[in-house]
Amino acid sequence: MNALLLGFMTGLDNFVVSAGIGTARLKRNQLAVLVALFALAEASMPILGFYVASVVAPSFFEGFGPALLIIAGMIAAYRVYAGMPKISPWFLFSIPLLMSLDNLAAGAGLAASGGSTFVVAAGAGLMAAFLTLAGLGFGRLLPFKSAALTQSFLAVALVSVGVFELVAGA
Repeated sequence: MNALLLGFMTGLDNFVVSAGIGTARLKRNQLAVLVALFALAEASMPILGFYVASVVAPSFFEGFGPALLIIAGMIAAYRVYAGMPKISPWFLFSIPLLMSLDNLAAGAGLAASGGSTFVVAAGAGLMAAFLTLAGLGFGRLLPFKSAALTQSFLAVALVSVGVFELVAGA
């Protein structure tokens, strides 16, 4: 139960960013791939962080993920400004990896505390899949008709989540 609650708390950012992606009205197969990528990335990062913690200090990871989210949001905003509002597939499918980097720090912290990494990873993966699916569905309900509005919403979501994670981690 604690693993699912932890997965829910760490997966709320997936909901927000997935809502931004959902406004793009992707095809069902693209949605399925995204949900699977989010679940896989969120479940594997704590395990990777657990093993990497033996080599790198856990504090190294704390600002890394949020900083990359802010950079990704700024890239999305620039693309709108430069007249390239369509979300490119490479950018879209890299978001699950960027979103899961904060779980590296969680896995490293679990290694330091002796926690059960595999249980947390399973909870994170399940909740990531659920919250991503919910966010994509919610985003499809938003009334954005233009690609520029869609990418702008995604940019704001990425930057907001990154800033929140930086401030919350401080």
